[in-house]
Amino acid sequence: FQFASVRSGTVVFLTDPDARPPEQKESLRSLYGMSEAEARVASALASGMTLKDFAMERGVTMNTVRTQLKAVMAKTGVRRQAELMRIVMLGPRTPGGRR
Repeated sequence: FQFASVRSGTVVFLTDPDARPPEQKESLRSLYGMSEAEARVASALASGMTLKDFAMERGVTMNTVRTQLKAVMAKTGVRRQAELMRIVMLGPRTPGGRR
């Protein structure tokens, strides 16, 4: 009985926030029923923007942004922002755990 040689490694994904496809927000809206504002919040977070910076850029209060984020998380079925970023960056999981 032999064991296969196992090699470990690291994968790094680099993205340019300015090069994000414009249809990302539309995909989020159609997949999860997000409003335009909710999709903007999700996309902004995925591009590395903080909630505070997003609120300042959009001219809205932090309370508004938090409310939108809560709605996004409810619609995507996640509890943590890290889970949300995985969905936004990589797409939803299909039954069986595949994307």
